[in-house]
Amino acid sequence: MTTSTFLDHRLRPEAQPISWQVLSESQRDAFRRVIYLVNDYIRELDSQPPPSTLHGLEIDIARTNRLAFIDGKRGAGKSTVFLSLAEAVRNIGLEIPHPSDRFQEAIQKIRRRVVWLEPIDLDPLPSPFALIPTIVEKLHDQFEKRVREKGSSRLCRKRHQSRES
Repeated sequence: MTTSTFLDHRLRPEAQPISWQVLSESQRDAFRRVIYLVNDYIRELDSQPPPSTLHGLEIDIARTNRLAFIDGKRGAGKSTVFLSLAEAVRNIGLEIPHPSDRFQEAIQKIRRRVVWLEPIDLDPLPSPFALIPTIVEKLHDQFEKRVREKGSSRLCRKRHQSRES
């Protein structure tokens, strides 16, 4: 599996993305479950009414938790599964051999709709660590990166169009 710039800041040297074929059966199972879970979250979000139809601060009692945790003992490959998932979703040209069309469709939908943030290794963090500001900072960084990428691609298209005229 080709390593992207997303993974330049490794959690630990041994934490690296690996290909589907190299994942253990339990890692493949976790990979599949997260893919289907995230795909279900996307489907649920698509079926909700637009925010403008909600009044004020109403509580959505049908809303489900949209978090996924990968749990396991130290050295079980949790980071490897996460990094492999992130690499598979970010690398559009990467094929994941899987017999299910549903699985392939879920991967494609996630590639179009999900922004993966760099992982946060909680082991070395002090007890009163402020997790929310760290997540907000990572979201902000990804937003700025996307804006720069979109802006530069628009600029390239404008330059190309002006050369053709």
